[in-house]
Amino acid sequence: MNVADLIVRYLEDIGVERVFFLPGGPVVPLTEAFWKSSKIKLICSNHETGAAFMAYGYAWSRNTLGVCCVTAGPGTTNAITGIATARLDRVPLLIISAMNSIKYFSKKPAQDSSPYDGIDTVGIYEKFTCYSKMITSAEEAGYVMQNAIKIAFLNQGPVHVSLPTDIGFQEIFPGRQILQPGQYLPQSPKVPEIKEIQRASQALCQAQKPLLFIGHDAVQSNAFEEIRNLAETLCIPVMTTAKAKGSFPEKHPLSLGVYGFSSSYQAIQYLKEKHDVLVSLGVEFHENSTDLGSELLMPSKCFIQINSNPLYYGNGYPGDIGLIGNIKEILSIINQTLPKDSLDPNILESRKNFIQATKAKVSRFRDPEKLYSASSPIKPQRLLKDIEDSFPEDTVYVVDAGSSFLWSSHFLTLQKPRTFLISTRHAPMGFSIASIGCKCAFPKTPVVAIIGDGSMKMQGMEIATAVNNQLPVVFVVLNDSRWGAIHFGYELLGLKVDLAKSHSIDFAKLAESLGAIGVTIRKPGEIHKELIDKLLGLAKPVVLDVYIDPKECPPFGARIEAMMNHNAKIHSEEVLDCLASKE
Repeated sequence: MNVADLIVRYLEDIGVERVFFLPGGPVVPLTEAFWKSSKIKLICSNHETGAAFMAYGYAWSRNTLGVCCVTAGPGTTNAITGIATARLDRVPLLIISAMNSIKYFSKKPAQDSSPYDGIDTVGIYEKFTCYSKMITSAEEAGYVMQNAIKIAFLNQGPVHVSLPTDIGFQEIFPGRQILQPGQYLPQSPKVPEIKEIQRASQALCQAQKPLLFIGHDAVQSNAFEEIRNLAETLCIPVMTTAKAKGSFPEKHPLSLGVYGFSSSYQAIQYLKEKHDVLVSLGVEFHENSTDLGSELLMPSKCFIQINSNPLYYGNGYPGDIGLIGNIKEILSIINQTLPKDSLDPNILESRKNFIQATKAKVSRFRDPEKLYSASSPIKPQRLLKDIEDSFPEDTVYVVDAGSSFLWSSHFLTLQKPRTFLISTRHAPMGFSIASIGCKCAFPKTPVVAIIGDGSMKMQGMEIATAVNNQLPVVFVVLNDSRWGAIHFGYELLGLKVDLAKSHSIDFAKLAESLGAIGVTIRKPGEIHKELIDKLLGLAKPVVLDVYIDPKECPPFGARIEAMMNHNAKIHSEEVLDCLASKE
């Protein structure tokens, strides 16, 4: 067994079944080791950024470690955007990069990644990962892999291991122990003291207008049943972040939809009615989850913050009760300790009536009548409704940045958890290529990538990866011949928008040239259940090239107004005029 074999063995032992990969000369030791594995299949991408996105999608879907493997030099730097996305979204991901043989470090080899006269990829990745280490000998290989895997799970983020070619071929000393996961991976975090949990339970029982706010960490803890039990027992309305969309059924009477960037209007309305107790479950408070730090989130009496990560507590919003530990276990204890027999039925009835009255005041959606528009070209609102009505309820939607995110998070109504994947922090264009990783994890579940034409120009060649690996992802392209979010952002700021426009591309023909099925959609109703059932039955990648109404502005929420106020304070009219004239 050599070092490369040892690395593969550690990945097999933690249950990794797919590695997203791009070949190259320095990565040969790992290539050979993966080929010998009967448990891991390599998925060869067309670009390292795509490989990293796919590993992200696999990690999120399986709630496990995602792995991508790349060659030296530009292969390693190409993957940085995907790794940075995993870092900000707190997704456990291992990138293994190749490096030239150590004996050549002083000879200025091609694609030099060394810390000597090269670009020092280990040093670069220290900025984007929780751990970045080069294996310099067979003796330390096991220790480095144990540390990398442990840190990826503990920190919920990416780690980087670099393997020089000559070290990859080094033989492991016979008899060296290979630790099993249980010997180096810690157990789940402990639950808080029962007194603190009882304080939280009491505050919820006494509240007049309580509210649950569900975030990504609650999804990762699989606390779906516990959340629903708590909400239904105490008649508490529920809103989610975009990353937790679907974690509570959005057609449930207690659902208020998504809050944050592109908020549900019903969620905003309930917050305006002055809730008294707010329970945040695994919410990281940042721009997209708080609608730019809105003060509406602050409850009048008690803010209960439940998280697995103590760094989340009080971050941006001061908490009154902090419960740190496994979210699923904490909620299970709360549900068990609720004084069900002593709950005042008048309070429960009052809560129910208040929720109904609040939701009756406003539609959840902006311009809800456009969901049923028969005009052409198809309106994005109608497109999302046609998609929702045509695909099975358990479909997983992987949504790109920009307008794709704004339209989808606002207008899709999802009933099942783990059916909506989006990057809300780094938010790179082309992210929906993570759908290929999701399809590897969910081979029997429909997976749909919702992607703009701009993002398709960046990462669309990965459709060939789906074709080559027989992964029938459906790519829905929002084709409006422009960078939609940028176009409308500039327009609302009073700037010229010419640079945000582009010529039209026939993505259906592009799909066919790559070996996928291409379908052009121009009118409402052309996407329907019969068509989708037929396309899913073909078990091939599909591109639905949808020509949407370019005049429809996506639901930005508070961001544009905040940007305009911000610009008004720090920019003079001369600066804005200068920016506009340069375009």
